[in-house]
Amino acid sequence: MALLQSLPTPSCASAGYHRIVHVEIKAREQVLVLMVAMYVNQAARDADRPLWHEYVTVPFAQLAVHPLAPLYQLLTTVPGSPFQGVPGDGEAPPGGYQLALLPSSVP
Repeated sequence: MALLQSLPTPSCASAGYHRIVHVEIKAREQVLVLMVAMYVNQAARDADRPLWHEYVTVPFAQLAVHPLAPLYQLLTTVPGSPFQGVPGDGEAPPGGYQLALLPSSVP
C-alpha cells in the first residue's frame, strides 16, 4: 500500500511514492507518530532509497477509535500471547472497534 502523488521534499526533489514505514503510539502524550518514507517512485522504494522521511503526528482526539483499544483485543486473542483469554476491565472503548485475526492465524 502506498500513496501516489508528486510532493516536494525539503531538498526540493520531487517524491511520487510514499509509504508508512513506522508507527509509534505515544500513550502518555496521546498521539500517534507516523513516519512516511518518500521515494522518487516505486523502483526507488524497491531499492530502499528514500529521499526523505516525513513525520506526521496525529492526536488521539482526532481519531474515531482509540488506537489502543484493538491492541488490547489483540493481546487476548493472538495465539502464543501470555494474555490469551484474559478478561478485560469491561470498559467499552470510545467509538467501538472490531479486530479479527486471519483464519490462518488461529490454530
